[in-house]
Amino acid sequence: MPSSHALSRLIRHHTHEPVMNLTAIGPTVWKVDLASGPSVVKIRRTSPRLLREQTVLQSLAHVGVPTEELLDIWPLDGDHALCRFSYVEGAPWPLDTAMTDAQQVGRLIGTLHYGLDTVADENGDPGGNLPDTILHSIVPGLVQTGHPTLMALTEQLLDVEDALWALQELPRQRIHRDAHIGNMLFRGSTFAGWVDFDRVETNFRIFDVSYYAAGLLAAQFINVAWRTQWTSAVETMVEAYGEVMNLVPAEVEAVWMAMIAIEALFVGIVAQRDPQAADGTAAICRWLFEQRHRWRV
Repeated sequence: MPSSHALSRLIRHHTHEPVMNLTAIGPTVWKVDLASGPSVVKIRRTSPRLLREQTVLQSLAHVGVPTEELLDIWPLDGDHALCRFSYVEGAPWPLDTAMTDAQQVGRLIGTLHYGLDTVADENGDPGGNLPDTILHSIVPGLVQTGHPTLMALTEQLLDVEDALWALQELPRQRIHRDAHIGNMLFRGSTFAGWVDFDRVETNFRIFDVSYYAAGLLAAQFINVAWRTQWTSAVETMVEAYGEVMNLVPAEVEAVWMAMIAIEALFVGIVAQRDPQAADGTAAICRWLFEQRHRWRV
């Protein structure tokens, strides 16, 4: 990982501008202030995924979907590059706002997907297979932990194996794949733009709205009142998304199972590091199992 001094020197070399300030946003993401204005630099792998990200951002700009812009790609050692993006002035919505304005969230995800559906696949996107990951990777990994809570969850997942595989048969298209609250930026009530398209792929199209909804649940899961409000918000969000994307009934019915699968994915990721630490995420997954009969959109 380059030091701040090395990053500043590299940025100055390529932009021919002094770096006035460099602020870490994440482990491999920095906001950089230049005389010409702010931008964001991120370390990316130089792989077909980066080419897809570049193609997607260019295509979305052409159809008027607000996103960050990929400005420069500067090679680093090995198979990594330092990528400079335009700075999207804005901030994620507070959780309460995202909940109460679920209709706008659903429409924004739908509008994004409408734009993504115009992107030609020129870089060999193999597509995602969440059911395969859950049943052939996550479940065996949870079994290996021997942790009682995780073992019980694997039984629940295997009981709905057919419903999980059915997700792969739903309508598919290019998706963001990381559509959480932090990647939708606003200036007040005005949408400013989407960021972080490094995971973009072809998958079942209700993935993103299900992913966003699952993240919203996890953010305040211990609050029982939040869960009740959340269920209503998800219905509103999916309905608004469907108004843009013309969902078929099978997609609407599958949203709850998609959220279970997405949450199970996170259980597996956490359990790899510490099985006991995965108990909290597993509780969310089990609650979704218990409540799935309530899904009536």
